[in-house]
Amino acid sequence: MAGRRSDEEARATRAAIISAATDLASLEGFDGVTIGPLADQVGMSKAGVLGHFATKEQLQLAVYAEGARVFRERVITPAREDAPGGGLPLLLAYAHHWADLIDRSPWPGGCVLTAGSFEWDDREGPLADAFRKGASWLQHELEKRVREAAEHGELPADSDPVDLAFAFRALVTGAIQASRQRGDAHAGARFERAARRQLGVPVAA
Repeated sequence: MAGRRSDEEARATRAAIISAATDLASLEGFDGVTIGPLADQVGMSKAGVLGHFATKEQLQLAVYAEGARVFRERVITPAREDAPGGGLPLLLAYAHHWADLIDRSPWPGGCVLTAGSFEWDDREGPLADAFRKGASWLQHELEKRVREAAEHGELPADSDPVDLAFAFRALVTGAIQASRQRGDAHAGARFERAARRQLGVPVAA
């Protein structure tokens, strides 16, 4: 029983460190996630944090994984539940749940993945590779859904999957910047309306 409690406590402590580090990364960038300040923030010694993450890079990768987990839980999974058939309904569901994530971000500094992708877009190493892999997956996922929509007659047959996926992601980036730089509390909703227009779907008045 003591061993089980010890394991549970270790998992809880690790989760608390990751949560604090993710908040910090959203505000200060991934380079701002360092062992010393983080240890002070969570009320631990440096040695205590290092017991869970031996290097800064390991901690940064855990922060990336946490951001990806939240994105899956808040956007990908509920959208696929809403529109299991894919195609245009799934693209619209992605837009809807993504808008909600933008306007009700769990992170104090906004989307930790978007901020990190700009910070690490011209670097090398495991963290840069993780960002590139995630961006590639998202681009290909959106392209796939555009192709499905065109095949189903939900979008024009000559719709360019690469262009539409690019536009979709560009609109997201613009909305996140508007939310953070200008304090636009409705940037996510604006993104959703713009995405619908881009896909040729009527926007409610």
